[in-house]
Amino acid sequence: MREQLDLTGTHKGKWQLTDSSQLEQVLRKKIAYALGKHEDKIRNGGQKRGSRAPVPGVFPDRWWADLPNQLPLKLAEDLLGDAWDEFFAEIPAFNSIGVNNMTAQDLLACAPAAGPWLPPRLLLAASPSLGKTYGTLERLANRFKRAREIDGDNYVRMNVVYACPTVELAKQNAQTYRSFGGCCTVSLGRDYNFDKDPENTPCKIPSVVRAVQRAGIAGGIQTSLCRRRDPETGVTHFCEHFNDCAYQQQFDPTADVHFVAHSHLTHVMSEAHYGRIELLIIDESFLNHQTTKKKLIPPHTLVHDPYGQIVVESMSKGINPWHAFRDAGITVAMIEARIATLVALDERAQPPVYPNINAKHVLKAFDPDKGWKSDPLITVLRRVRDEYMAAREGDEPIRSLAYNPEHPVADRAGTATVAPMLYLQYRSSFKMLRKDMPVLVLDATGHSATLAELHIPDIKFRRIEVERKATVLQATGFTGSMTKMQGDDPLYRNEAMHVAARFADTHPKMLIGTTKGAVEKGITPPNASSAVAHFGGIRGLNKYEGFDAVLIAGRMMPRSQDLENTARALLYDDPRPLNLTGGYGMRRSGYFMQCSIEDWESYRQAVQKGRKAKEPESWGVMVKCHDDPFIEAIRFQITEAEIIQMIDRPRWARREKDGLIILLTEIPIDGVPVDLLVPYNELVGRDRPGTRLQMAYEALSVLPPPDMLIRMAEVEGLWPSVEAIKFEMQAVKDIATLLHAQRWYFRKPGQRGKASCIYALERAWAASFLANHCPEAVLVEKDGSPEP
Repeated sequence: MREQLDLTGTHKGKWQLTDSSQLEQVLRKKIAYALGKHEDKIRNGGQKRGSRAPVPGVFPDRWWADLPNQLPLKLAEDLLGDAWDEFFAEIPAFNSIGVNNMTAQDLLACAPAAGPWLPPRLLLAASPSLGKTYGTLERLANRFKRAREIDGDNYVRMNVVYACPTVELAKQNAQTYRSFGGCCTVSLGRDYNFDKDPENTPCKIPSVVRAVQRAGIAGGIQTSLCRRRDPETGVTHFCEHFNDCAYQQQFDPTADVHFVAHSHLTHVMSEAHYGRIELLIIDESFLNHQTTKKKLIPPHTLVHDPYGQIVVESMSKGINPWHAFRDAGITVAMIEARIATLVALDERAQPPVYPNINAKHVLKAFDPDKGWKSDPLITVLRRVRDEYMAAREGDEPIRSLAYNPEHPVADRAGTATVAPMLYLQYRSSFKMLRKDMPVLVLDATGHSATLAELHIPDIKFRRIEVERKATVLQATGFTGSMTKMQGDDPLYRNEAMHVAARFADTHPKMLIGTTKGAVEKGITPPNASSAVAHFGGIRGLNKYEGFDAVLIAGRMMPRSQDLENTARALLYDDPRPLNLTGGYGMRRSGYFMQCSIEDWESYRQAVQKGRKAKEPESWGVMVKCHDDPFIEAIRFQITEAEIIQMIDRPRWARREKDGLIILLTEIPIDGVPVDLLVPYNELVGRDRPGTRLQMAYEALSVLPPPDMLIRMAEVEGLWPSVEAIKFEMQAVKDIATLLHAQRWYFRKPGQRGKASCIYALERAWAASFLANHCPEAVLVEKDGSPEP
């Protein structure tokens, strides 16, 4: 057949096909494909094969700690307990029970003078199944409970702030803490729940509070609207609602733990409300609160000052403003002096704000369009000063500012037009963090301490993985593109729901995880006991514990430009360079394959015996990544980390029966071993089940059992493992009918149980195949008895 084919000629860009048998067509396409001009690129990982088979790749880099991944539950729990013990052992106040009438500061003063005390700071990346939050709350409650039992009211106080992603999670964790006998508070913002129920907020005048906050007055709400001391008379005036204000009453000076949302991390936390904070615990990633929201600043609001004119002129010409200041002989000290002058002018121009002020006057004075606003030049000059002090080398553009000459706006008549605009974004500061404050960060998918170090210097990193009691099935040939999952065409959403319905009979409680846009477009669960959730909205939730399966439909992949803007904001005052490429690169990434890979078993055995062995290749694909490691760490938190968070909602490690994880994206997920790779088209039903079985049958004239079929050179590349063949065979109800063949049975010497099955049109074909590839096999009847 190879000699008869002419692979040199094409017809309209396609290889010519004859009208001969199906076997000729299959062989022709296979040979053409194998010798085609793209095969070298495919083997080198430069081009995807499509949905028929995955691309050979390599094992991904190990970014976790130097511990075996996928630990047994008991061992992982012991390691987590050791990590807690080591952390809390370094805090004198936490371990000072039986010491009366002393503060945490007194204990530090009494410590041996062996040098300055360095507070422990730890990023603990432990799997969700281990119960990081539950265990941490239990240890805190037991410490304070025991201290009160032994020392009474004179126990060493230790105010703890526990930050959660949302207020709802803060309430949930507070309830758990109280169940352990702990005393705590939950801090709500003054305008909490305003958008849903403006009449039911902690503060009685939320609209006034919002107007004053939006304008950016000096001093804050507490010292202006809530209470204010008259500098002339010395009398302190209070809001008329102060004594019965739900916001003021929520603070309890006797509480040991104060639960807050992540947004509080960038606020000033008053000692009058929280006491002196001795320990900060941050639960889950706080990436969304690490930068300010992008501020739009019209250039004309800055040109009232010569320094503002320099900023606008340099940005419009693509010049770094601090380079322009430096070239003009303007120093950091001169910029700081100008900032102080502008702040003084700003405070004098600020409308008066005091308790019980007329609400209408406030809303008019601070109207977003015509009212007073804090001078934006103050914030801009502060950011330019910070970058000036960082003294980065080279001609890199300023990071905290960007200029767009044609930003879309609307004029007073509502007509769409464009106008120049400055974008301002920078890293938020943790105003509550002191140099001597211990910090514990609990984040199951913490990629590294890189992001945490921006706000929490000297933080250490510890990862603890635990094995999942679930079978992982991953599709190949489909990246899970946001554009396709959220597009107007419902094809990919319908296919995801089709897969969910296919497995719902055996796994009735299924969690479908996808993008927020796909949820809004109409992905629905297969039954009433299942659920749909979107990435970015499930961290810390326990309501999916005990689900039977998780289906990942797609993945989040932000634009590279958005990632670079985030990195610029986070490192705006950092001297380290950023590789701002303006786009993604590609890297080879492999899957974590398990169970059926004999090569991996041999490799593990060799390593355990101390022998040198070459690490075998796994299946993989080329994936998008950013060339800058810091920006790539941000991308991981948005893409893979959110998938892992969704996967682990059912708490797989504590299940008695194995569950099911289905990944409708070919992107390899670090730390998630894959049991079975299946082409996307086949998994969602585009390809009729058994297509590859037909191809193998036509190439071999028979279809042997999976353990023999996987070794046949004629079908190399069709399946990655024996399990993949078994999966396809199970999906075909009647293989004999599909292949138009008969079942023949055989036994090998010493084989127990049922006889093996081979499919062939005639007995002689089956016998001939076995004679060539398994000469010790003997054809038998279906029940295993010898043939007559």
